Amino acid sequence: MVCADSAECCTDDTKPHHVAPAAIHVLTISSIDTRSYIPPVKIGAVMRGVSVARVLASKSSLVSSGDFVSAMSGWTEFAVLNEEQFEPASAYPGLNPQAPQDMISILGMTGATAWWGMTQIGDPKPGDLVVVSGAAGATGSVAGQIAKIKGATVVGICGSDSKCRWLVDDLGFDEALNYKAADFKDKFKAATKSYIDVYFDNGTSPQSRPDRDRD
Repeated sequence: MVCADSAECCTDDTKPHHVAPAAIHVLTISSIDTRSYIPPVKIGAVMRGVSVARVLASKSSLVSSGDFVSAMSGWTEFAVLNEEQFEPASAYPGLNPQAPQDMISILGMTGATAWWGMTQIGDPKPGDLVVVSGAAGATGSVAGQIAKIKGATVVGICGSDSKCRWLVDDLGFDEALNYKAADFKDKFKAATKSYIDVYFDNGTSPQSRPDRDRD
């Protein structure tokens, strides 16, 4: 990856890419005339996306060769970007130099979304019941942990039993429910019998809003 009259960078990721729902949405609307919150990716263009990138060469005073940056590079090995298209690691106070990926996770957009939504909008109080859909995702998993720190009882909704175990055993959720399970609705009603104080919604499918079926 590269930062044009700024820096020349290279994405440093050897893991396979997971296609997020938002990316699928952008791809879906690319060839059809559909209203969306973001312009479609043109045929033949680089898929839109944020990355952590390593600077190969720089003309910018903000970064030097070898630095890591958070960049709107798209899904590509190399890119040329200007200073408006990347943020240096110095913009992320407390960043662990050994974990630059935190710039696009806990310290990035998903972490900020979780923090803002749960502390500034949902703002649960100690003892409140909080339900998080998409709870095993990048945003939901952080949102649920923030709710626990604030003293709430947290129920997470996700799509597999292994994710449920991770939410409870590793992240400290009070309960996690697999929305694909045959008895999901019954378990959801039992888990929310005291009713819901904060619903942190991460999805748009009917499965993500079981509260709508709540008696």
